[in-house]
Amino acid sequence: MSFFPLSDAVCYDGHELPLFAVQVTELADGVFLGFACNHALVDGTAFWNFVNAWAEITRARLAPPEAPLALTSRPPLFERWSPDGGAAAPAILRCADPSVLVKRLWPPPMRERMLHFSEESLAALKERAREELLAAGDTAGAASVTRFQALTSLMWRAFTRARRLAPDEETVCRASINNRGRLRPPLPAEYFGSSVYAISTEAVRASDLLARGHGWAAAAVGRAVTAHTDADIRARVAAWTAKPMVYTLRDFDPNGVWMGSSPRFDMYGCDFGWGKALAARSGKANKCDGKASLYPGRDGGIDVEVVMLPEHVAALEQDEEFWAAVSPDAAPATKE
Repeated sequence: MSFFPLSDAVCYDGHELPLFAVQVTELADGVFLGFACNHALVDGTAFWNFVNAWAEITRARLAPPEAPLALTSRPPLFERWSPDGGAAAPAILRCADPSVLVKRLWPPPMRERMLHFSEESLAALKERAREELLAAGDTAGAASVTRFQALTSLMWRAFTRARRLAPDEETVCRASINNRGRLRPPLPAEYFGSSVYAISTEAVRASDLLARGHGWAAAAVGRAVTAHTDADIRARVAAWTAKPMVYTLRDFDPNGVWMGSSPRFDMYGCDFGWGKALAARSGKANKCDGKASLYPGRDGGIDVEVVMLPEHVAALEQDEEFWAAVSPDAAPATKE
């Protein structure tokens, strides 16, 4: 039994299947809410805005008349964005054979670990990156380094060690990024749609990534974030419009790392009247070797859902540098 509906669907199935579905599973000691949503409809920002607004409406209906709950969620903005500022035209993929667009992949079994990084651990990772960049003379990189960059650097380098890539093999780090605040003029936060892209670092040899250190990798991630400007977004939209394509996991670099989701999503504020959730987890969609999804920690910090091949997770569990940053509540396996 799956806790999530439509677990084997792909976006194209939205022609026949629901675009949004909810499954409520009653457990012996609680309730599990499983959501499924077509990614062509919304991105993570719009999804969590919608679900939190729904939860707020539910709490308001459950509130006693003598203590009504005022609604604070802002209505979603359904007007479509277009590069020229006018009405957005429908995007049509001219294809006589839909099977060319649809890729139903059945990856080998993966292993998942949910790891917690405390506020103190994240601060230490950031400070370590800052100190390394200052020592290397990169004062600009040191001044602008973030917790996200430092955590991503840790993941990128540890995943590369776990895979035991050959020294000359190249690797990149990709991350999902919200376009809303980077467009000019910016899109409102309540824009209901999918306005997310994937950014990428420059390709680097595995040996160089490990030799250059934590600070260099964090700065490389920072350069990719900084380069994602309004001009870059519009150029990518123009390129896709001229030659439309459908992205699938088959396009993912097997040596790469992919950072997804966001600790900014209000997952634990999503209360349907049963109280604060005990945990947030995801289903099987968009998972491949080298995927790391970032969630807010229930009581602070960041939770990271790591997905890798079993042999790579086994190697990761023996990585002392990596586990030194993980909070003690998720200790590594004991060496034999």
